[in-house]
Amino acid sequence: MKRFLFFLAYGLFSVVLESTLLQNLPTYWLKFNFLLLGVVFVSLNYDWRTSFPIVMAMGILMDSASYAPLGTAICSYFILFLLIRWFSKQLELKPLLALTSWVMIFSAIYKVLNFSFIYLFTSHKYFSFLSFFTILGQALWDGCLALILFPMFKLLEQAIRKTA
Repeated sequence: MKRFLFFLAYGLFSVVLESTLLQNLPTYWLKFNFLLLGVVFVSLNYDWRTSFPIVMAMGILMDSASYAPLGTAICSYFILFLLIRWFSKQLELKPLLALTSWVMIFSAIYKVLNFSFIYLFTSHKYFSFLSFFTILGQALWDGCLALILFPMFKLLEQAIRKTA
């Protein structure tokens, strides 16, 4: 329950931070996708009974603050969660560089899923050649953010365990 409350607070803080302070940065096509990093971290490090409610709560938070059609983030996070859980036994995650590489891959998958659901729900041809470079840039950016956030999540996880 403490993990759920921690990641719910993290999600709320992330949505507020992304939609207010970080929205008007000059890198408008690169977003600080803190919720996606939380979804990847939770999906990789916790069992499915713990991580599934957290992932769904983060999807609801993202859908509530997003301009995309309702359900886009929930569906994208759910499919990403299933893919991560499916591949998590085969992934080598110990070196930080390997973990960062997998975060970049999952970020690219999330962007493609997001574009696909937007096309499915609205029939807009949003996916273009320029979007390919956006996916690569966002994946690299999320990988760099994971280098900072994942060790912080591990430290906070230890602090949560000590209070239990």
